[in-house]
Amino acid sequence: MWKRVLDGGADAHEFRYWSQIALDRSIGTPAKAGAEKPQGQPLIFVSRSGYLPYDSRANPQIDERSRQMNIANDATLALEAGERAKPVVIEPEAEPEETLERVIPPPEDPATFGGGGRRR
Repeated sequence: MWKRVLDGGADAHEFRYWSQIALDRSIGTPAKAGAEKPQGQPLIFVSRSGYLPYDSRANPQIDERSRQMNIANDATLALEAGERAKPVVIEPEAEPEETLERVIPPPEDPATFGGGGRRR
């Protein structure tokens, strides 16, 4: 019955009902889901020092190189910050011809909009 329905021989309501049952019972799993693959063997890291590969004590040369790179990067950032810290003075070419004023309109009468606020 469900195979006929899922192949397209039913109305939308019946199709939804039977497809829900089919998916719950893993009948006709979608192609993207795929079958479960067997679990692979876990990776085992071996080192002569006994430290994990990402530990800085495992390879002191890499740690020293990273420290030198950090010092060089800090010096570059300090130089750029010093250049940005210099004040920039922009001289006006001429006196502005007109100035702008802020105009605040007078408040409107609240009675115009029904009195406003709560009435007591």
